[in-house]
Amino acid sequence: MSKNNGGKKWNYKQWTILTRALCLTGGVLLLGRLFVDNAALVLPGLLLLIPGMLIAAFTLNCPHCGKLIGDLLTHNSKKCPHCNKPLEPIFERKKK
Repeated sequence: MSKNNGGKKWNYKQWTILTRALCLTGGVLLLGRLFVDNAALVLPGLLLLIPGMLIAAFTLNCPHCGKLIGDLLTHNSKKCPHCNKPLEPIFERKKK
C-alpha cells in the first residue's frame, strides 16, 4: 500500500488525505449511530476509523528524527515540532 503511480512512494500529502478520509468517514458512521438507531453503522465505522488512525501513526513522521508529526493542518508549520528541522521534502511540489 505504500506504492503509487508506477512504484513511486506516497508523499506526506497523499498519506494525510488517506488518513483524513478514513477517519472522517469512520467518525461520521459512528456519529450516525447516534442519530439513526442502527447498530449496523458501528462496525463499518470502526473498520474505517481504526486503520486510519494506525496509518497516521506509522506514516506521518518526521523524515529527520522519525517522531510523529501528525496532521500539519492544525499547526501550519514547515518545521518539525520536535527537532525543528525543515520539512521541505514533504511539501515539494511536482515541477512540470
